[in-house]
Amino acid sequence: MSEKSPLDANSVFRRRQGLTIQDLSDEILVREEDGTGVHVLNRTARGIWQRLDGRISLGQIAEQMGQEYDRDVLEDVLAFASALREQGLIEDATP
Repeated sequence: MSEKSPLDANSVFRRRQGLTIQDLSDEILVREEDGTGVHVLNRTARGIWQRLDGRISLGQIAEQMGQEYDRDVLEDVLAFASALREQGLIEDATP
């Protein structure tokens, strides 16, 4: 298995195709297409998830989220994106 490169502010990701998404008001329920996994994303995670569109970098997402929360959230965004990547829920779209 090849080792994945570390994430940084310039990394770009998109949500993986084939996932079932259910909006639960402040949370999002993400289901694997084969039914083997269910993930519940809270309000903050939802904000990051919705921005993972393959067009903007993790640094840009952190900047947008940081303005909402009035603090630096880059490390949080990188950690969450890393966890999503490990779970196979997002794919690299870095140009």
